[in-house]
Amino acid sequence: MNNEFRCPRCNSENIQSCQVIYQSGISSSNAATLADKFIAVTKGVNMTALASSVAPPEKKKEDWTWSIICIFVTYMFFDMENFFLFFIFLCITGFLIKSNIDIQNYNEKIYPELYETWQHSFFCHRCGNIFVMR
Repeated sequence: MNNEFRCPRCNSENIQSCQVIYQSGISSSNAATLADKFIAVTKGVNMTALASSVAPPEKKKEDWTWSIICIFVTYMFFDMENFFLFFIFLCITGFLIKSNIDIQNYNEKIYPELYETWQHSFFCHRCGNIFVMR
């Protein structure tokens, strides 16, 4: 008996790729309504609960805006009269820059591995187990 395409937890053959579940569980809608002289346009994306539960990992979003603002404000306090404010903004700026660098590292190193694993993940419709088959 070939157990290659079976759930490792319950041995069910009722398994499906997470990628297929996700793609088939999303639908988009566009509608336009005319009322008097106005047109209302409605757009949306609907997702099943199952598709949502097996969604792929997402990249984290970088935002350097606050880092740049803090660099500018820190530069403004760069004198000995405002040393305390300079130090506070220097710490905040360092924290924001480190956070964005961490996000870059995640997107470049960790995310590709997570996405690769997701592409080989399967869902068991009998017991709800999510497992990886390569």
